[in-house]
Amino acid sequence: MNNEIELAGLLTREERLRHRALFRLHDLSDQPHAVSAYLNKCEAIATYDRHFQKTKGVLPAYTPEEVIAIF
Repeated sequence: MNNEIELAGLLTREERLRHRALFRLHDLSDQPHAVSAYLNKCEAIATYDRHFQKTKGVLPAYTPEEVIAIF
C-alpha cells in the first residue's frame, strides 16, 4: 500500500472531555484513540480490538485485513 503517514500529538484534557461522548466504549483507555482519530479526520480505525466496533456510527473500525480488502 502506498500511504501517507501523519503523526499527531497527544490530546489535551479538554479535547478528550469535549469529544468523549461521541465514543461510548467499554474500555475507557480506548476513548483517546477514537477521539484523536476523529479530530485528525482519519477515514477509519484499523484494529483487532472489537471494542471499536461501537464507533461505527461516527468512525468506521476495520480489522487490518478488512482495510487491505477495502482500500
